[in-house]
Amino acid sequence: MGNNADIRFRHSFYYWGFKLEVFVMWIKVITSSVWVICGLMSILIGMGCDYRNNKLLTEQSTTFEKELAYKQRTQNELEMKLRRAQEDIIKLERQLECREDNEAQN
Repeated sequence: MGNNADIRFRHSFYYWGFKLEVFVMWIKVITSSVWVICGLMSILIGMGCDYRNNKLLTEQSTTFEKELAYKQRTQNELEMKLRRAQEDIIKLERQLECREDNEAQN
């Protein structure tokens, strides 16, 4: 009888030992999976932040380019007005010289 009890004990020990090994293996697999998921999430969050920063920089550069183009257009318009005003001044000076010459001859 002592022999049968010993066999049953060994049998149950190996049975539960096997189940314990499977349980430990699954715990290791689950913890490894959690670490992998956490690592991937941190990478994705980092990439998301970079994407948002790049998007913000793109928007800022687009806004800057629009403002620069507007200022250049405004500057070109002012230069054209200045050029026309200078041409008008030259014409008026010539007319004034002609009048002065005509009055001096009369």
